[in-house]
Amino acid sequence: MQSTKTPTRNDKRAYKMTIGVRTRLIALSVIIKQSLQWQSTLYLKFDYARKAFETIWSLLHH
Repeated sequence: MQSTKTPTRNDKRAYKMTIGVRTRLIALSVIIKQSLQWQSTLYLKFDYARKAFETIWSLLHH
């Protein structure tokens, strides 16, 4: 039986801290492949890009 509960922000998989980068990249890859197969438009939004680049930049300089 499927739940009829509408997901809240905290329920969304992307906001759970237990999911690693590898899992998120695999999920993104699957979404992109399905979009290509279905020939549908796909819009992506990446949050925290600034923080990610700052982290990478600081790691490269150490």
